[in-house]
Amino acid sequence: MKRQKILDGAIIMMVLAIVTIITFKFVLPAKPDLIIDFKKMDLLDLNKNTIVLSDLLNKEETSYCMIFDLNDCFSCINKGIADLKALQEAGHNAIAIAVHQQVDELNGWSKHHDFSPFFMIRRPDFYQHIEVQTTPVIIKIEKNEIKNFRYILP
Repeated sequence: MKRQKILDGAIIMMVLAIVTIITFKFVLPAKPDLIIDFKKMDLLDLNKNTIVLSDLLNKEETSYCMIFDLNDCFSCINKGIADLKALQEAGHNAIAIAVHQQVDELNGWSKHHDFSPFFMIRRPDFYQHIEVQTTPVIIKIEKNEIKNFRYILP
């Protein structure tokens, strides 16, 4: 009798575990891995002019955007910039956004790369308008909606 109660309890626990997994995996909507507020995100160009990200995106075609921190691994940043250059050569709109505090430092840093345009977002604005697991990340954007993204790994 005691074994039967233990067995019944184990079966009930397994059923509850399966129901919980199914609920969280298939029923409840998953939170996206990447969220960006395009219309409120202010960027600075290398001349210290403020620009809203949504104004830089091509409304009719696909745009690509790489968000990175100057402290990210150097080879990852270079891989991402090489991808952006290839996208530009294929005729796509591609921009790079650095998470940094000093436009002058980014301006000097950008001169060592054969890519343009670079923009900067200040760290507080980054944390306010972007939710991302890690940087650098390249984002595919169509009509101000994220269609796909890829984290750049070493």
